[in-house]
Amino acid sequence: MNTDFAERNSPLASVDSSFGNYLTKKKMMESRRIDGNGIPNYAYELDYESRRKLDAIPGFYETAKTITRPSVSREVHEYIRTSLAVGPNQFPEIYQIACECASTLGIAIPNVYIKNAQDVNACAYAVDDIEPTVIVNSGMLERFTLPELKYVIGHECGHLHNYHGAYKVLSSMVLGIGVAGISAGISSVLGGLLSAGSMVLLNTWSRASEVTADRAGLLCADSLEDCHNAMAKLMYGGIIGSEHQIDFGDIRRQLDDTMESVARYSEIMSTHPATARRIAAISEFAECAVYYEWRPERKMPGALMRSKQETDMRCNRYIDLREKR
Repeated sequence: MNTDFAERNSPLASVDSSFGNYLTKKKMMESRRIDGNGIPNYAYELDYESRRKLDAIPGFYETAKTITRPSVSREVHEYIRTSLAVGPNQFPEIYQIACECASTLGIAIPNVYIKNAQDVNACAYAVDDIEPTVIVNSGMLERFTLPELKYVIGHECGHLHNYHGAYKVLSSMVLGIGVAGISAGISSVLGGLLSAGSMVLLNTWSRASEVTADRAGLLCADSLEDCHNAMAKLMYGGIIGSEHQIDFGDIRRQLDDTMESVARYSEIMSTHPATARRIAAISEFAECAVYYEWRPERKMPGALMRSKQETDMRCNRYIDLREKR
């Protein structure tokens, strides 16, 4: 086989892996921080605000890491044992997407595994000594286009970029078994830390973290439309071999109906906002000046560019359940 031809036609040919390019991008990314705290400047303020409140609970974060680390380690090793590792020779187009997302955000390329599962889902793991890992269900590969998958993998890389790992696993555990289960079966220390109020706070943070990760997904994706289409498929599951016309105006009207009713409070113990809320929030970020700082080539003449503060306030209307309508 002609080696030169193979290299030119490799799906990885466009990925610049030079050390000089890495350093340039790393310096650029390091300048995009909030008050030097290591949180990327695109992060949703409610994400940061809620994490500060959780960290103010004495012993919370260290205990959370202690509790979640064994669970994460077991799950990741189970994926390694039973799932297919993505790489230059296996699903190279998915590997290229992971490389491009990591390059955009300025993080290490995560390990990516394809899990045999038909529901449209993906997740990310990273806690201390656990290597950053992204899991993509096979059902998602069947139903999503490559540009839509780029948003999904960018979203998961956003969780890694923002150090959401231990908090995300903990919020899932809390939602699954509640305070009583934690006190009885996992940790009396953590059970003491997690009052009903702090459980609500933890899930408030979890919903906000999804908005931050959605913003990372938009930064990595090729277009806002790809993000919208991917989210719509999360709502209806996608249908193999068929593309359906989605009217996002109808989705916004559907959201407005929900926001005017008491049904909106049903999400108070959910780890994720309703997908229609996320569609509205990511549309707001697409009109934020910070978005164009990261992707200046997308700026069009006359493009609306709101401040980060105003964008976060507008997102609060959809995401923060404490907001008055």
